[in-house]
Amino acid sequence: MLPFPHNSIKLNDSKTLKYIQTGNIPFFLNFSQRMDVNKYYSSIKNFTFQDIANLNVICRPGIFETSFENYINRRNFRKTESVISEITEFTKNSAGIVLYRQQLEQIIQAITKCSDEEAIYFRKKMGTRNKLAELKPDFIKRTREIEYTNKTPEELFEMILEYSVYAFDYNYAYAKSLQIYFHAYIRANFTDYNFESYTLKVISMSVIS
Repeated sequence: MLPFPHNSIKLNDSKTLKYIQTGNIPFFLNFSQRMDVNKYYSSIKNFTFQDIANLNVICRPGIFETSFENYINRRNFRKTESVISEITEFTKNSAGIVLYRQQLEQIIQAITKCSDEEAIYFRKKMGTRNKLAELKPDFIKRTREIEYTNKTPEELFEMILEYSVYAFDYNYAYAKSLQIYFHAYIRANFTDYNFESYTLKVISMSVIS
């Protein structure tokens, strides 16, 4: 079986993006499980591949109701500032909303001035609610050394704790989005052919490899 030529396909193909945005979503991913989101993602201006990744993360149980409309509004009005100005640079690709574990680790590192390894440790323990009694004093102690005018160290800890519950792995989200995009690319650009059985298997294998 021939490999799927994913390296030669640009991620800004207008036909593909329009195909996805108008509700023609491959059936095997998160979008199809929540088809009531069509009215939201079809309203995004200047729809991009990054939006596919972000929306696929938001379209999960637990955060859809509170984050989807917020993302659309911020995205369309090009709002990228976060609740804390110092961490806006880490969330500019997600309309100022923390969606990914990697973002959360960068934020923890910026707030506490800890190492990469410590940031990962903080994020994992907070995400599993493990050893919070030990983590909180250490986090607050590190944070007090940095001036934040709009958030206390205690508020920052609670904010990070909330984010850690639903933060998603960016690499996994990116791979899932590639599956959506490549499958839509075939459907949008080769309408006279039926690649259904071929593309589902080959695209999945190509993305994984």
